Amino acid sequence: MLGGLGLLGLPALGCSAEPEAEPPSAPATGPNAEASPVAEVLPHWNALIARNGAQPAVRWNERGIPMSMFGTLSARTWASSPAGARSFLAQNAQLLQLTDGVAELEDQTSVESPLGTHVTFTQRYEGLRVHGAEVKVHFNLAGH
Repeated sequence: MLGGLGLLGLPALGCSAEPEAEPPSAPATGPNAEASPVAEVLPHWNALIARNGAQPAVRWNERGIPMSMFGTLSARTWASSPAGARSFLAQNAQLLQLTDGVAELEDQTSVESPLGTHVTFTQRYEGLRVHGAEVKVHFNLAGH
């Protein structure tokens, strides 16, 4: 799964056309250099790196959670679908600080493209859609 996170504090997993100068470690570099991870996400960040054997590029938001992550974030999955994306989010809910897990996320769209599968979720709070709050998960053609 390739990913990027963030909009209004909720992750939006996806790809970006903007390349990072270098993959930042836990303390961010680049445009968000003043942001750094909050202590409770560091063990989950380190677990993600250990599971995948590589450190993705990350931008931390002002609250200390990943705003965007880019790189291989999971092993190959056979479910390049909303269910596969939801599974990834559930596995990483503590890192992403999804307080209600994925229960607050509603499937919005799933689009196939020449680059892979792109899944968008929207956040709901007490049944109402939160304007602009979404999570995007992008699978490449290999199913990562």
